[in-house]
Amino acid sequence: MVCHRTTDPQTMDPHLEPSRTLDPERSRLRLVCRGVVQGVGFRPLVARLASELSLTGHVDNVAEGVRLELFGTRQALEVLMERLPLRLPKGARLEPLQPEWSGDGVA
Repeated sequence: MVCHRTTDPQTMDPHLEPSRTLDPERSRLRLVCRGVVQGVGFRPLVARLASELSLTGHVDNVAEGVRLELFGTRQALEVLMERLPLRLPKGARLEPLQPEWSGDGVA
């Protein structure tokens, strides 16, 4: 899991990027998390949850909030979406999530 403060692609660690091999069990989840999500420990929370669920991807601060692009099984990604609002750091507030899914077998 890679956490960034900016969206500069040159700062990304290529060794932590998702695998580019086709896997029928993998899905991609994109979220822009809005609310009070910057400066409250939200990105480290996402990194911990992703690690617990064996997800890969990256998290970036953007003007709208925090952008997540995560890869793993659809089930694990859905569990992350369930747990995220329940485990927010103190001071954080999360608006309703609007997931963007890419089908199974993403490369």
